[in-house]
Amino acid sequence: MPAPRRTFGVAIPGYIVHLPTLPRLLDSIATPTRPADRVVISASNCTDADAAPILSRGWPFPLRIICHGSPQRVAEPEHRRARS
Repeated sequence: MPAPRRTFGVAIPGYIVHLPTLPRLLDSIATPTRPADRVVISASNCTDADAAPILSRGWPFPLRIICHGSPQRVAEPEHRRARS
């Protein structure tokens, strides 16, 4: 029995100011010998309308952009969050 095919995904945190650079980043993810099986982007302080131009482009992998209307602080160090 053959071994199951391994899959891999890419998770990208970001902020609305990063959206213009995402196509270049996604191009680099799409060009290796084996592209990702799935890419998920979590973008703070943006809307679905902000993400629509990126999603409308044909990517060789499933792409999901999760837009958060307000900034998400999940990547901020815990000691900094505790002071705010």
